[in-house]
Amino acid sequence: MNMTNVVQALLVLCEEAFAGPSDPRGTWFTSNEQDSGFLGTVKYISAAEASRYVGAGGSTIAGHTNHLRFALNLANRACRGENAHAGADWKESWHMSQFLS
Repeated sequence: MNMTNVVQALLVLCEEAFAGPSDPRGTWFTSNEQDSGFLGTVKYISAAEASRYVGAGGSTIAGHTNHLRFALNLANRACRGENAHAGADWKESWHMSQFLS
């Protein structure tokens, strides 16, 4: 397996996931519309909308965003050779309470 190709493919996938596809004529998994990645999707959502629970026992858009931040932080820690799961609280990562005080 050519690691250069693997890394390049992962970078393209990450770019599409966060920014949207670089070439709208072809995508891996998002719409081919401008701003169809994560950042474009949340760009126009108000704080009130992001804080609204979607149902009983559900999370919020803000909670999902915090969970994504949490997961990326774990990945960064693992890439640095750290024990990524030491002190990680999966359940708490779905909540935004630590940012509200």
